[in-house]
Amino acid sequence: MKSWIDIYDPSSNFWNVNPQYKTMHPFSSLYKSDRKRTKLDSSRDMWMIVGILDTKSRYSSVEEDPSQDFSQFKVISRDLCGGNENWLYENYDRLKEYIDAYSSFKTPAQRSLASWERKLKQRDQIINDTDYEVGVTDQNGRMVGSNVKQLDDMLVTMPKLFDQYFLIMDKVSAEGNEGGVVKGDSEASASDMGRL
Repeated sequence: MKSWIDIYDPSSNFWNVNPQYKTMHPFSSLYKSDRKRTKLDSSRDMWMIVGILDTKSRYSSVEEDPSQDFSQFKVISRDLCGGNENWLYENYDRLKEYIDAYSSFKTPAQRSLASWERKLKQRDQIINDTDYEVGVTDQNGRMVGSNVKQLDDMLVTMPKLFDQYFLIMDKVSAEGNEGGVVKGDSEASASDMGRL
């Protein structure tokens, strides 16, 4: 998967290991607004943003659900902010502009994958929350109010949906490979990769 940072190491100063963000809008304003010489506050802010969104971060795959103890925002806040699991919730509005900007770095395949993940999760939730109802017979002898066929159809189509999901996942994975993918999904040549 394509990453937009050089290194993910929250124990380092973000600006030192990813200096390109010092001049990149809007992140440059976050850097400049940090009045401390060390820029550690804005560095922490950037590690949080990158941590929830970039594929190099282990936190990016954690699901965000405020009702769960191990939700993405709580886990990263606990780990990077001295145990304060609410830090990212408390600072989200202040960081939203930067989160949105970093989110826009996603490739079309990454955005599509995220959409598929959301929809598959919703579908799973519907299936899990819906009990089978056989229904009743109406005056004409037909079954009404049954959801058995609908639920069974949903279950039968799940493998097809996951096949599509994994195809998209393969595209996203190919985007981050060193060789990469060039026009027409062919392998990148040495000159495409800048080796010649």
